[in-house]
Amino acid sequence: MPRTLTSALALFALGVSAAQAAEPSLDRVEVSGPSQLRVDVRAACPAMSESLAEDLARAIYRVGRDAEFEVHFNLHGGQVQEVEAKGRAFEYRGAVRNAVRQLECRDAVAQTKPQRFGFVLAIRTGEEDGPARYAISELPAPTLARAD
Repeated sequence: MPRTLTSALALFALGVSAAQAAEPSLDRVEVSGPSQLRVDVRAACPAMSESLAEDLARAIYRVGRDAEFEVHFNLHGGQVQEVEAKGRAFEYRGAVRNAVRQLECRDAVAQTKPQRFGFVLAIRTGEEDGPARYAISELPAPTLARAD
């Protein structure tokens, strides 16, 4: 290898290690929050069916079409927070989020640590003169990946 190239590579290597040494060390940051999605929402919010039916009645009358949403929310100390409603019928989203925020939920673990819950809400408008129907179903239980 020519002497100039060897000298240039040596200087480059010194420059890189000096630049790395000059970088400030970063502090460790821990992110906390709900760690796993819970699907036992009916146990935490036992009156949710009646509450959602009452709170969504006006929106269903106004929109008048079937819809399905996957709903997630955090529960901390009895307060419902960070509600997300994912579904195609965007006309219902605001009403679904507001109705879920109004739920009365209690969970022993959520008193001290936020818990993330999820469920599926299906809205069926029913017959022309018949009542609207609601179906609340649990999401499939999360599966944990195993390394064998």
